[in-house]
Amino acid sequence: MKKKLLLFSFLMATAWFSTHAQNVNIPDANFKAYLVGDTAINTNSDSEISVAEAQAFTGELLINGLSISDLTGIEAFVNITRLDCYSNNLTALDVSNNLALTRLHCAANQIETLDISANTQITDIQCHNNGVLYELNIANGNNVNINWMKAYGNSLSCIQIDAGITPPAEAGIYSQGWTKGNSAFYSEDCATLNQIVNIPDANFKSFLVNDGSINLNNDTEITVAEAQATTELIMNGIGIADLTGIEAFTNLTRLDVPSNSLTTIDVSNNLSLTRLHVGFNNLTSLDIRLNTSINELFCYENSPLDTLLISNGNNSNFIYMKAYSNPNLNCIQVDAGFSPPANSSQYDAGWTKDNQSSYSENCILTVYYVDANATGANDGSSWTDAFTNVTDALALTNLNDAVWVAKGTYTLADKNTPIAVSTNEVDIIGGFAGIETTIADRVLTAIHTTNATIFTGDINGDDISGDFSSNKTDNAERLFEVTASDVTFDGIIFENIYDTSTSGGVEENGVIFIPNSSSINNLKIKNSVFRSNYSNGYLLKMRTLNGGLLIENTKFINNTIVNRGLVYVQSDSTNGYIFTRWANVLVADNDINVTALDIYRSDWNNGNTLDVVINNSTFVNNDYNSTYGNSITASGNGSVNLNVYNSIFWENTVNGAAATRDISNGAETNYDVVIANTVANLSSNAGTYGTFSATNVTTLDPATDDLNLDSEYKPTSASNYIVDQGDNAYYDVALFGDLDLSGNTRIFNTTIDLGVYEYNSTLAVDDISLNTNSVKLYPNPVKDRMFVKSNGQVESVSIYNINGQLLKQSNNIENDIDVSVLPSGLYMIHIKTSNNTINQKFLKN
Repeated sequence: MKKKLLLFSFLMATAWFSTHAQNVNIPDANFKAYLVGDTAINTNSDSEISVAEAQAFTGELLINGLSISDLTGIEAFVNITRLDCYSNNLTALDVSNNLALTRLHCAANQIETLDISANTQITDIQCHNNGVLYELNIANGNNVNINWMKAYGNSLSCIQIDAGITPPAEAGIYSQGWTKGNSAFYSEDCATLNQIVNIPDANFKSFLVNDGSINLNNDTEITVAEAQATTELIMNGIGIADLTGIEAFTNLTRLDVPSNSLTTIDVSNNLSLTRLHVGFNNLTSLDIRLNTSINELFCYENSPLDTLLISNGNNSNFIYMKAYSNPNLNCIQVDAGFSPPANSSQYDAGWTKDNQSSYSENCILTVYYVDANATGANDGSSWTDAFTNVTDALALTNLNDAVWVAKGTYTLADKNTPIAVSTNEVDIIGGFAGIETTIADRVLTAIHTTNATIFTGDINGDDISGDFSSNKTDNAERLFEVTASDVTFDGIIFENIYDTSTSGGVEENGVIFIPNSSSINNLKIKNSVFRSNYSNGYLLKMRTLNGGLLIENTKFINNTIVNRGLVYVQSDSTNGYIFTRWANVLVADNDINVTALDIYRSDWNNGNTLDVVINNSTFVNNDYNSTYGNSITASGNGSVNLNVYNSIFWENTVNGAAATRDISNGAETNYDVVIANTVANLSSNAGTYGTFSATNVTTLDPATDDLNLDSEYKPTSASNYIVDQGDNAYYDVALFGDLDLSGNTRIFNTTIDLGVYEYNSTLAVDDISLNTNSVKLYPNPVKDRMFVKSNGQVESVSIYNINGQLLKQSNNIENDIDVSVLPSGLYMIHIKTSNNTINQKFLKN
């Protein structure tokens, strides 16, 4: 036993002597020369420093300006209290073993990173003028006692400090205290601040990294800390398409990015902003509600912009609010209770918007869903839980809300109780399959067929097509009663009212009617159909409407009017300025007493002129059974302006005989008519009392001439009077949209056609004539085979479901695609040609 103990003791002693007899590895010759030359350190005066000698030294190492490049070996000096190594050539320094240090002075080197978090005794840290130093951690738990902290002259963006410490104010560089310079932040979490900001846009990133006031360490990236140190970004016209990364710039007070290529911008993280300039981009929406300090906003010239939310609680302090030249912007959301000032000029301080834009406290719509076949909770929150009738949905609407109505047939609960619309700026939208998540998902080519949303006056569902006398006792005289302003009907089929009121001119009747006791502003009807209605008055009677009656991409077909007309627009002392604007409206196969459009302007005391503009509309095969029947008739003793462009009046009759005048004036005073690029009969200057202008008006005789329309009144390849005979200048795509009545491109082959339909030769593949780079996909909806026509070689076709899952892909396309195996539903197709790429939705039946 004694032998074992002696052996163990001998081994331990040997190990101790061996360790302490080891020499410290000191590869830098200058560092080593200093150490072996100091007898207080090199106590045996040999040519090496042992571990024992290093550990035994408790003094200070003052090794300044010795051209030392490497301090390897310093880790053995565990008991030194001071290390001064400034003005050397160091690129790295590790003092994590030197726990007795109270002072570290390593300035004027090329050190890149420095961490003293383990050195809890340090109260004096000086690492200034290292230039390349980009990472500094002084969170040693003793920051409250640090009296010297000099970190200026570096590439630092973040200095990590103790949690809960508030660093003192910046001291002078030669004074006691803390001095970091202007480039760095203090933070408890530099790991986050040193992260690289994701900036995918090359132009955006190039601007940032090439600005030395932003890219403080002059590398090729921007850190979170560098972003947070930036207070202004002025990046005008440098081709930025994506501002991803701007969210890291949380201390920006000014952001100017006009004349770029932005389609989206999110400034919800930039809460210090006082000025935002995003003019001359392609934004679709802009929301600054969280940016409560903004008082200068410039967002003009963003053509797609349709959503602008500026209710940031600071509207009363706005100096500039410029939102003009945004043709798709109808609503600007402002602070509750705030009344914006009148328009100022574009370049002056103040608020400026377009005429079609209005201010509102709520521009964020809530969608309520309606589906006659829904079986869920029936609370209107989704297609699954949709209401089964529109009345329940409308009861919940607020300003700017929307009611989406799925395909199906909807009737009134009571034939004498029309559906009441009493919420301003509400949209009632039909033509949905019942699966869409955005309005863009709706397939316009299916809204009157596969996905038709029908509101019918036939309560019992027993009407006989074409029979306006049998089974009518259950039919409603009216469908919708509107007492609210700025209501829109979109994608609705209105049919089978039966109105036999004895005084149709003044009765409160019609498919959509405004009570005589109500005065509302603006009504819009688009993508809709009025068919198979019977009335002793009018289908639309605008007796107390102010503002505009806007009708777009809508049909009036197979209606019977026994005493009046289809649409009545009145301007007199009971209302203010009124106008009606029609675009892509088909009026066909109606039996009408007097006129399709009845314009009445009366009362000398009302100085407002009634303006009527008809664009690309078709009045065809209507019979007017009054002696003075016409497609458009004006009467009264006030001023009327009528403008008809790119339109067709064809094969209309009066009491069975061919009409000799399609537009007639019975007004007693000024009635100014301008007609251009139109097929019409206009004998006697339309009876105009005022000015009459007819440019490129073609008068034809149906007995000898032929427009060569098909059975749906669409142009064919032989329609020489129609195809490419319009004038693009009369058709404002920003106002009317870029689709014709069939949902096809409105301007095809560079020049717009006359009438509601654009000829694009979809009947046969070989007859299609295309513009350069154009791609056509048809039919849509499709049952079995879909055709693709392009001037370029079709390179690939990919079909996805609405969840983005690839279902079918082909790189070998002739001109058709077999989709017969796909289930019914909505799909996305991606077509790549040698000179173009398109993404389009299609519906599989």
